[in-house]
Amino acid sequence: MTTFDRTKEALQVFDATRPARDAKWDAALTNEDVYAAQAEDKQAADVVREAFAEDTREVNSRAQAFLVSPDDPWLRRLAK
Repeated sequence: MTTFDRTKEALQVFDATRPARDAKWDAALTNEDVYAAQAEDKQAADVVREAFAEDTREVNSRAQAFLVSPDDPWLRRLAK
């Protein structure tokens, strides 16, 4: 396993599930729908953050790792 394999795998899942998450946003009609879409986005992003935290645990804190966004270009470059 290379340095960012977990992050790379998590990003692949994040990207594969994006159309379904986006569809929930498109269909949101109520506050509850919006809250559900937000929660699903957060859960998907947290999987990526957890993977990044694990990949960088020797040099990074979990709290710092959880500040990243799965859409950050630099994170995607690291995980290539």
